[in-house]
Amino acid sequence: MNEEPLDTSKLSSVRIIQVNAPDKINIAIDSAFIFKETGINKELKVLLSSSSPIENAISIALNHKGKLIAKTSVEFENKKAIAQFNYTLGEPITGQLNIQSNDLEFDNTLYISEQEKQRVNILAINNEKDDFLKKLYKGDEFNLTSVNLNQLNYNLIPDQNLIILNELDDFSSELESALRRFKSNGGKLVLIPSSEMTTAFLGITPLGQQVNADKKITNINFEHPLFKGVFNKRVSNFQYPTVSKVILPSKPVPSILTYEDNSSFLYEDNGTYIFTSSLNESISNFKSSPLIVPIFYNFALSSLSPGRLFYKTNQSDKITIPVNVKQDEIVTISNQEIEVIPLQKAFSNKVEIQTDGIDLSAGNYTLSYSGVAVGNISFNDDRLENKQSFYELQSLDTYSSVKDLMSQLSSEENITSLWQWFVCGALLFFLLETLILKYLK
Repeated sequence: MNEEPLDTSKLSSVRIIQVNAPDKINIAIDSAFIFKETGINKELKVLLSSSSPIENAISIALNHKGKLIAKTSVEFENKKAIAQFNYTLGEPITGQLNIQSNDLEFDNTLYISEQEKQRVNILAINNEKDDFLKKLYKGDEFNLTSVNLNQLNYNLIPDQNLIILNELDDFSSELESALRRFKSNGGKLVLIPSSEMTTAFLGITPLGQQVNADKKITNINFEHPLFKGVFNKRVSNFQYPTVSKVILPSKPVPSILTYEDNSSFLYEDNGTYIFTSSLNESISNFKSSPLIVPIFYNFALSSLSPGRLFYKTNQSDKITIPVNVKQDEIVTISNQEIEVIPLQKAFSNKVEIQTDGIDLSAGNYTLSYSGVAVGNISFNDDRLENKQSFYELQSLDTYSSVKDLMSQLSSEENITSLWQWFVCGALLFFLLETLILKYLK
């Protein structure tokens, strides 16, 4: 696909045959993502598009390591369709999606790979009871370390994915510096303020004046990524949690949960999830609300940097690989034909690779660290590359087929031959005239 004007100024002669496909319909797989995940049961959604209206159902297949594991069909509406696959695997999927149709074959295949699911490292720094956190993070998905502030080992901080600041009254400059470094390396924070919070919190997040006010938590921002896949439908009537003391944000914020007056109870600011009220039972009954489970569960999941199902070829991306780093060891990307060493930056418990300057074709690849496979990664060509956008050729001499061009070239060659005979005849008559004039004298 190229939308730039066709420049023929540097060519002495141009002969263009405009080839048109007999059927211009192209059905493409645009994207795919894991919509819902419950243990090893997963729901994969696939977005498709068509260049023209489609009346018949189209089949699409899901393969894992070369084997068909699911197949479905979709109906198109307004040239768009969404396919859904529900599958169960005991390992991350590595395979491809394939459209099965007789139309143009552009973008009929999408390579996908999941990363190995990793446990979330969570550090709770407490000034209040942490029983509710231990109940929420007791599963195999989490590594919870819970300590009181006065017993904190600062060496634990760099190895965490999520840090929960549980009702701290104040921050030391040492803790604040450590948290800033943690945030700069991609870590996530959850701030639960205490009822005795001081202005020292302003060094971390923009919380302001405290007010005593009884408020109900009544509104959910269903569009926020924190609630992705949580609700089957929008809930408008539930048991409203309440608070009796609120710490007002000092600036407008994009809310996740709001009070009945539309002010914020929970919001996110640059990777920090912030409650505007203490969760202490004497101030709030939020710990008894069913909302606390999906919210804190997704706090943990959002703290990971999950690899996408695929990346685009010839595009710059940063990809986090969860491996324990040793000096002079590197991550490589390889398949049966090629092995490349991408640009990479090592942290204490992960490696961040960059795809700048990597020339890889579409397909599935293995990520290896120190010679051991640590995951898979997939690349696909940009779907815009096969967009049916053609040069405007009205201003140029074009031919509808090779036969027409050859006929034209043959005619031109015949015309050229006739001119050659005319020139030869003219020269012959000139010589005859010269001889006649010479001998008649």
